[in-house]
Amino acid sequence: MKIGTVVTLARGLDEAPPGAHYPQLRVEALAEEVAWAREFGFGGLQIGWRGAPPAEPEEIAVAFGAEGVEVIALSAYTDLLGAEHNWPCKDLAAVKDMIALARPLGTDLIVTWGGFGDPSDPEDVRVVHSALAEEAACAGEHDVRIAIELYDRCVVGTVEQVNAAREALDTDALGVMMDPPNTMQEADLADLPGYYHRLMDAAGPWLFGAHAKDVLFEAGERKLPGPGEGAQDYVAYIRALAEAGYDGYLAIEHVNRDTVGPARDYVAAKLAEALPR
Repeated sequence: MKIGTVVTLARGLDEAPPGAHYPQLRVEALAEEVAWAREFGFGGLQIGWRGAPPAEPEEIAVAFGAEGVEVIALSAYTDLLGAEHNWPCKDLAAVKDMIALARPLGTDLIVTWGGFGDPSDPEDVRVVHSALAEEAACAGEHDVRIAIELYDRCVVGTVEQVNAAREALDTDALGVMMDPPNTMQEADLADLPGYYHRLMDAAGPWLFGAHAKDVLFEAGERKLPGPGEGAQDYVAYIRALAEAGYDGYLAIEHVNRDTVGPARDYVAAKLAEALPR
């Protein structure tokens, strides 16, 4: 297993919104920024941006290739049920544009959400499944996979819901971006590693990627800080991933340029403990 992180490409660091979950990389100094990531020990990055690409895809691919850093995936987050949001892709059409850019940028994976809404509402389910059907068809045309990040506030946000959508749409393009804190309840902390194993077993061969952040509960409210700042059992999480056959990247998120270093050190130490060579 390797360590990466999630970043946003931006024209100047002042584009970063308050409370941004990802380090911002300046496209005006992209080679330098990718070198910064490599020097941090990241062999791969999940990349995204807001709106139109801030640089030509070929320019981005060249900068990554020159430094030997992989593009793990593209961030194609959106809200399929809402017109007003701050995610990188403003709508379904933007997600499809991102799918088309994946291969030119050196990856076959995009990461997105399954619609923020009510999974018990038939109309919400219909709208989200219809959008995912279009995404899956586009992914098939471009030989790309779609990893839906787990989040229990989405219509399609649990492993079971991703599986149900894939079966309903008769596609193999939809899989899971594993992210246990996003569906964890406080009671699950007392059932580790069982909670992790249930997620991995349910995902099966459609476990397309894995994120690394943390979870804690304050007065019953779930918080999602960076790795090492919560109660997630990283050794158990990493071992469960390995036992499920996952050998890809752990992409660190919910950090910024100041906190990504300590998070990387924490995940690296837990990786060495979980899977000693």
